[in-house]
Amino acid sequence: MDLGEMPINAKVFHVITDAAHVLRYGHGEAALQIDTNRKNILATMRHFDSVDVAELAEHLDVELETIKARFAELLDEGLVEVVEGDRRALTDAGWKVADEISDTEMRISNAFIDAIDDDQKQQLIDIVETMVDAWYK
Repeated sequence: MDLGEMPINAKVFHVITDAAHVLRYGHGEAALQIDTNRKNILATMRHFDSVDVAELAEHLDVELETIKARFAELLDEGLVEVVEGDRRALTDAGWKVADEISDTEMRISNAFIDAIDDDQKQQLIDIVETMVDAWYK
């Protein structure tokens, strides 16, 4: 898309949202073409032996009922199991799917970020940190 006549802030916004889209969806890789909440649940669960449903909802900043609905689907699909009360854990099949998502995201992000050299990467870090810091002031 030619950004020629756009105001500079619109160009920046467009470029950032394009980058976010690439990092989130890649080139249509199947592992990334799932509901964002399901993807976030599986990705987060990779870091824990088990998770409390309500704590995970709070951590992901998602309504508890939404998380419960996604967990019901994941249970039905055999990707998670109830381990105790409201705690859930990945099954072997769940680990396989979570690992595939993580591996795909890592491969895409590395390929995307490796398009620029280390000096440019540091410049990008500095610029984005400045923007984020200014937002939270």
